[in-house]
Amino acid sequence: MKNIANNFKKYKFVYLFLLLSLIIVLSFRQTLSFLTDEKSTKELKTISSNLEVLFEHRSNTVNLASALPMSDSEGMSQVGYTFDVKNAGDVVLKYRVLLELDSSITNQLDNNKIKYSYNINNGPYSEIKKLDDSLIVIKENTVNYETGSNIDTINIKFWIDYNVNTSDSGKIFRAQIVVDGIQNNADFSEIEE
Repeated sequence: MKNIANNFKKYKFVYLFLLLSLIIVLSFRQTLSFLTDEKSTKELKTISSNLEVLFEHRSNTVNLASALPMSDSEGMSQVGYTFDVKNAGDVVLKYRVLLELDSSITNQLDNNKIKYSYNINNGPYSEIKKLDDSLIVIKENTVNYETGSNIDTINIKFWIDYNVNTSDSGKIFRAQIVVDGIQNNADFSEIEE
């Protein structure tokens, strides 16, 4: 009888050890999924945390170096920059879209000379706006994690305002499109520098 009790204690100890090891491995795997950073060369694809951003057919660089000033109707007739924002995790995420100016440009056109409009999932285009100093294009949007609703396809059109001054001649505008993502219960002000 004593032998059976000792064997039961050994099996119980081994079972608890294996269970604890499995929990540690799964926790480590989940932690790594939040720290993933991946880039692909065929298309511009970035995975950061559980948010994937995929630019197809064009890069994430807004380059208006050779662009001429145009009217709003001409600006809206452009193709624009299309990309997908995908929630690859299992929590609801918020994201925002902003621009990061190219610091190598010494004769950068002022932000307020750039106009833009965007749509999400082929919906109606937003009101035409001028960039402000924050360079935020989409302040906040939510992407769910349920299958079928976990991808937002965004199209943004940028153009130089028709009413620029002649003193702006020769200036260019170049910036990167950046997508920041956080959990739905967080606030973007918590991540700003």
